[in-house]
Amino acid sequence: MMLGLQFEKQDVPVVHIPFQRGLHVCFLSAFRDGVFLAAYPEGYTRQGFALPVGYYLAPTDRRIHPISVQEVDDVRAVVVIGETAWFVGLTDGKTALAGVGQRDRITVSLPKENEIPDLGMDGQSLLAVYSKTVYRLTDRQWTLVYSGDIVLPRSELPPQQYGDVVFMHGIRGQDEPKCLWSLTTTGEEPRLRLFASDVVLAEPAVWSSPSSRKVHLGMIQPDWRGALSYCVTGNGDLWACVANGSNLVCRSKDGSYAIAIAKGSVRFADDLSDPPQADQGVSLSAVTALSDDTLLLAGPTGLYRLKGNQLVQELAFSTASHYWDWRPTHIVPLDDGSYVIACDFYGGVYWLRQGGDGDWRCLPVDKGGPIVW
Repeated sequence: MMLGLQFEKQDVPVVHIPFQRGLHVCFLSAFRDGVFLAAYPEGYTRQGFALPVGYYLAPTDRRIHPISVQEVDDVRAVVVIGETAWFVGLTDGKTALAGVGQRDRITVSLPKENEIPDLGMDGQSLLAVYSKTVYRLTDRQWTLVYSGDIVLPRSELPPQQYGDVVFMHGIRGQDEPKCLWSLTTTGEEPRLRLFASDVVLAEPAVWSSPSSRKVHLGMIQPDWRGALSYCVTGNGDLWACVANGSNLVCRSKDGSYAIAIAKGSVRFADDLSDPPQADQGVSLSAVTALSDDTLLLAGPTGLYRLKGNQLVQELAFSTASHYWDWRPTHIVPLDDGSYVIACDFYGGVYWLRQGGDGDWRCLPVDKGGPIVW
């Protein structure tokens, strides 16, 4: 099941990551020469659920500013698609949806008035994902994508559709972990599948060691449920960072699976009695598909690009303490060659920049004052 990637460890610039606790980011996108974020402010919850707030990282002052829009008083979900930032929530107790572009503002009535949807994307179209229905907005008209009895998960990462599949990352109940799901919307019977249920990786429960002693391993099964990050490429392939960042998995548009990285390596260990012998030190917790379907990847060990079957490391990361589990879950490249990296679990937002001396530096991003769009 291995993809057979080519990766050779090389010396690359090392960037020190200074820890700064901050926002819990659930969406990141380049926007208006800066960066748009959907994030949970620290300690902010309502009715037991955290609600995302839209923020803008301005390149002029390098601060994160909470955004408010006049059309939506109480924002419950946000997303960016192309040149438009979308906000959904309540105004005067009624559901409201607004899109803010570079030169225009869009207000559209929602297809349902008694429920606030999650916002997702299908290419350049907006998705409204309700508890049992999914709609697509095209030319300011809603089209029904799915309706049935399946209870859909509430998504933290924005839902994404490709073809007849809608991918969602979230929970279906208060006591469930955040998982990656796929909803097939066509066919005789639409199906909601847990990503983990499609992937079964089991190694033999017993092997003979060189000393002829038999060792009981049990079933070695990574936790595929908790995808830290995922993306869908232009050709419909799903890429997900799973198993706490030690595994990178690809689901092709035909539904077949392959493993790109397993336990920090592009290859399996030949000797099961010594799994670390194959570890190449690749840990990935954030994946982004670029316009040419190159994958931009980041994790505790550094910054990488994957093009075809070539995995190349560009930067290595170091932290002040081995006890700080720094796992970036979102990354976007900017036109000036810099990168913005963000974390969930209130791990903060960071700007990677190359100075005039050629050295790379990581700058924690501070909060700024509110702005009105």
